[in-house]
Amino acid sequence: MPLVLTINPGTTTTRLGLFEARGTAVAPVLERTIEHDEAVMAGFATIADQLDVRAAAILRFLAEVPGGVALAAVSGRGGMLSPVPAGVIAVDAGLVEFALHTPVHHHASNLGAPLAARVAAAHGCPAFVVDPVSVDELPPVARVSGCPELPRFSFVHALNIRACGRRLAGELGKPFEALDAVVAHLGAGISVAALKGGRIVESSNRMEISPFSPERAGGRRRGC
Repeated sequence: MPLVLTINPGTTTTRLGLFEARGTAVAPVLERTIEHDEAVMAGFATIADQLDVRAAAILRFLAEVPGGVALAAVSGRGGMLSPVPAGVIAVDAGLVEFALHTPVHHHASNLGAPLAARVAAAHGCPAFVVDPVSVDELPPVARVSGCPELPRFSFVHALNIRACGRRLAGELGKPFEALDAVVAHLGAGISVAALKGGRIVESSNRMEISPFSPERAGGRRRGC
């Protein structure tokens, strides 16, 4: 049965997951974390220059899966894109170009879309990204900053926040679109977001006001 491959590029790792569709749900089939030599990664002038090495490693992994792998789709970590609505986004040449060369910020996650496109092309299937950090659906009232020329915007760990929201909605026995909750992503960076009707309507934007975390000193809102 065709599987879905997910790709999560980190600073010195590329995490992979193969999933099988079962009705409206998916079930994990195989996971692998590819460890990249830190000295090799440090030798690249830019994150974009790592694309060929990481793509080759992913294709080797797929080739070594016993019995072979047929892919229905490939999904990459969204990366630091410009503002987008929540959900699934098809990867095209324009998105790959933006992620590689003109992202909002330089980060390993920007390789998610290019890697998905490269692997999908090799396997003849579509490529996607889902809920990148730049998901921005704030209502007008949440954009008020005290300075009209500098409206607030959303920049949070939208993928995990929405995934946790969906899990919570399932446990409560209600549709995600009817969920009102506060969700926190606790990692190297921390995001806190308010969900109303399944939409992120307020958040602790890491570019504006962000909690102290293992890898970030936190921030405070600045007025004009």
